Amino acid sequence: MSCLGPGYNPQPPRAWSRVQNVCSSSTSQNSSGFVTSPLTNEQIPVGQYYFDAQMIAKGNILQYKKNSSSLTKNQRYSQIAKGQWTNRTKTWATQSETYSNPNTGSLLRVNYIEVDAPGAVDPFGCTTTTIKDGGNLVCNILANPCTNEPIAKSGTRRCYPASDSNVPGNMSLCWNPAINTWYPRQKYTMNNSSNKWPQNYKAFVSANAIPATN
Repeated sequence: MSCLGPGYNPQPPRAWSRVQNVCSSSTSQNSSGFVTSPLTNEQIPVGQYYFDAQMIAKGNILQYKKNSSSLTKNQRYSQIAKGQWTNRTKTWATQSETYSNPNTGSLLRVNYIEVDAPGAVDPFGCTTTTIKDGGNLVCNILANPCTNEPIAKSGTRRCYPASDSNVPGNMSLCWNPAINTWYPRQKYTMNNSSNKWPQNYKAFVSANAIPATN
């Protein structure tokens, strides 16, 4: 029976590749011991995190990805430009010969400039000597049309009863629409670990030949 040398440490420590996949999610804790929930982006305990991860796996299956159009970003943009995407029946502005309103939904308007127009008629009946030109509408925030101060914010419902998805059980199923769906697959082929044990590798050093280090 032979014993390993007092300074045993494989040299080189790794003579062949080993598969090491990248984690799909991060469970790094902050100073308070909490992690970020993938469903709500809120700080939650680690135990709740794993529950949320299981919820995402269930929700992904219920998205029926194979029934989706699977369009590329360019294809989606093309449909949006043609008015063939979602909200194609919803209008955000209106205009006629005597009336113009670029924000019929009273949404928060940002990145605009004010142009002097003493004789202008505000579409909301507000007293003003300027008109807003350009800018963007924030789709989930309602604002006072005269002061542009936010007054309400709408949220996205993420949890629904399991019965809505024909799933048995008295519980709610949650899904974050910002999460991309995926095909769950098992990885059977390790592409970066095709080499066998290096039988004839000449650079290995005997464990007994490695001196001890202080």
